[in-house]
Amino acid sequence: MRVPFIYIFFCLLLCPTAYAQLIRGEVVGMNDKKPLPGVHIVNIHNDINITTNTDGTFVIAGTSDELLEFRLPGYKTTRVRIPRGYIPPYFKII
Repeated sequence: MRVPFIYIFFCLLLCPTAYAQLIRGEVVGMNDKKPLPGVHIVNIHNDINITTNTDGTFVIAGTSDELLEFRLPGYKTTRVRIPRGYIPPYFKII
């Protein structure tokens, strides 16, 4: 029974990009740099939907090379691709 457990353990260690990571960030206005609450964020690869908090922050699951879409009425829709390799601990969307 130990052999399958060790095998699975090493597979998980060698394939970290197969699992979603938590992407944290903040959405602020371009001109005044104030937080934007209520921004609708969608990970278009897995259809996870969230909305920014009252302080403009968010946490969403995603993996490398996935696309996040940010929408708020009256603002231009913005898409941001999660980078391959190193994923920064915090994103600031302006």
